[in-house]
Formats: sequence, C-alpha cells, structure tokens
Amino acid sequence: MGTPFKVVQGRLDESALNLFDRMAQLHLAAVSGATQEFIWMRTRTMAGDGQQLLWLGDGNRGRTQVEFTGNDLQDLIDASLVRRARNSDRNNYRIPSDGVRFYRWRMVQSGGSSIEQVESAVRSSLEDPAQLALRHPEASRHLSSAFDKLWTESRDDNTMIEIGGSLRSAITAMTADLVGHDTSPEKVVTALEPWLKEPNRLPPRQPELLTSLLDWTVRCCQRIHHLHDERARGAPDPDWSELRRTAFLTSLLCYELDRLTPD
Repeated sequence: MGTPFKVVQGRLDESALNLFDRMAQLHLAAVSGATQEFIWMRTRTMAGDGQQLLWLGDGNRGRTQVEFTGNDLQDLIDASLVRRARNSDRNNYRIPSDGVRFYRWRMVQSGGSSIEQVESAVRSSLEDPAQLALRHPEASRHLSSAFDKLWTESRDDNTMIEIGGSLRSAITAMTADLVGHDTSPEKVVTALEPWLKEPNRLPPRQPELLTSLLDWTVRCCQRIHHLHDERARGAPDPDWSELRRTAFLTSLLCYELDRLTPD
C-alpha cells in the first residue's frame, strides 16, 4: 500500500472504519492457518432490507454475522483494506496483510496503552453474543457478573470475594465444557492440562504456555476469593488494580480457550 495510513483513514467515514475494525478483530481472532473469509449476503426482515457479512472464521468457531450499510464494504475494497478471495465464484472477502497493518496502526493511534488495546479486543470478542455466550453460557454469565461488580468500584469484603468467586466459576465452567465433566475450582489445572496437550490440539510450546496462564490465573482468582484466609496469613488486601488485572487475565484465558472450542 503506497498511500499513508493517515490519508487512507481520512478518506473513510466512521461506519466503514467500524466495519473494518470488526472484520479485522475477527480475522486476528481466528486460529492461525484456518480459513478466514467473509461472505457478503443480503437480508430481508420486517424491519427492512440490509446487508451482512457471514464470517466463516474456522471450523472451531462457527459463524458470526457482521452487519453494515451503504457502500462501506466497497470503500474498504477500494482502499485495499479488504479484497475478494481468489478462486471463488461467491462474494467471499478476506483481510490482506495491508489491512492487518492498517488495523494495528489504528490501535497505536488510538492512544491507549498496549494492555488497554488488547483488553479492548478481548472484551469485544467476549461480549459478542454470537460467540462466548452461545458456546459457553455459564462461563459467560459468571464472567459478566464479575465485571458488573468490578465496575461498581465497591471494595467491601463481600464484593471482592464475589468477584473472585465469579471469575473462578467462569474458568471452572469453561473447563467442564471442554473436558466433558464437572470439576472443582481447585482441580481445573489437573483436568484441563491433559486436554490441552492432546496431539494436534495446539502448536508446539503453546500447551505449556496456556497451562501456565491457566495456573497463574486460577491462583489470582483464589487469592481474591479466599480473602479472609489470605488476610489471616498477613497478605495485603487486593486493591482495585489487582481486581481489574485478575478479571482481565480471566477474560484472556476464556478468550483463548473459546478459540479451541470444538463444534
């Protein structure tokens, strides 16, 4: 792409940029090497006619519909941020490498820290009702409950204990969905680690990394949920930053596990 990203952005209206951001997030969320295509389709409902992109993503993630209006898609194609898929007689589209670079440039220009950018992308995926809430309703419910309590900024003991309990319950529910049986919060690592290490489940080294994330996140949730025991041992009470960090870690873990969910 020879045109500076700032110029490209200035030529697109807000609706086209919003459409592109959502497409780029879905593209980057797909498992590496999997099919990542959008199919253009018209819709007709009682509310009127519309247009949608049906995201194929990959075999483990199902399908997500992205709504848009007007000439947004054509504007993105003209800007070389979206391209038609090759060897296809359907209206299939993909995000090319220039589109990925443009999206990452936009994230840098948004002004937030790297952690805030990642958190925004993760929460966007988790809050999409066509994704986590459908595949893992119980985990989604516990995660939403924890964030609802977190943003009240209440710091009494009961609230903190409930946040820690909701976060670890989200992990426990996600684990049960994946391994096919219930387990206690204290045994999720033991239950999930063999599943993560099954042949062809993940590329080399990733099972160990994901297991480490799981173990660390569970420990953080347990510390908050067992507040009174931690306090009795002389540990300082968790502040709001620790609560927020633990909620983010749990969201990231659920996001990564959701990507591995079989159909």
